[in-house]
Amino acid sequence: MEIKFKNHIQYNIDFNRHLTKNSKFFRFREKFFICLPLIAIIFCAIIFQDSWHKTPLLTILIELGIGLIGVLIASKLFPWLSNKSARSYLSGMPEIAESINSTTTIILTDNEIIKKGISSQCKVPWSSIEHLIVEDEYIYIHARIECFQIPLVAFNSSKEKSDFIKYINKKISIYL
Repeated sequence: MEIKFKNHIQYNIDFNRHLTKNSKFFRFREKFFICLPLIAIIFCAIIFQDSWHKTPLLTILIELGIGLIGVLIASKLFPWLSNKSARSYLSGMPEIAESINSTTTIILTDNEIIKKGISSQCKVPWSSIEHLIVEDEYIYIHARIECFQIPLVAFNSSKEKSDFIKYINKKISIYL
């Protein structure tokens, strides 16, 4: 079975996000960025405590409301900023510009998965495949030494996609 698709910069950004979204550092950074408005409001309340002492309940409610609005805005802003940062980082690397717009081929054989790109070829035996993740836009095949990302738009039909997933699950179940 063979799947071909043309790479885009967004595929690389999404792949990077998939690999880092479960890391402790990324989650800490995301939570800190999202909670930053609330932390700033609490900090301002502590600093300006004496000047607003006449109506503390109203002040607390206003500050809490502003902080929560900031948290909501930051939670929507973080994915956009991380996407923009990754895009500018990847577009500034001339050594990978050639591979971003190239065609990638994934070949499933009886013994291994072969990934062919413009600059490299990788062969991963079925025994090293750990698990398969199917998300909204991509299929991820995690192995011990490699992770393959296949966009769902690479499949011509849903039947082809389901056959692909069934074949991989069948091969993985043999070695588990």
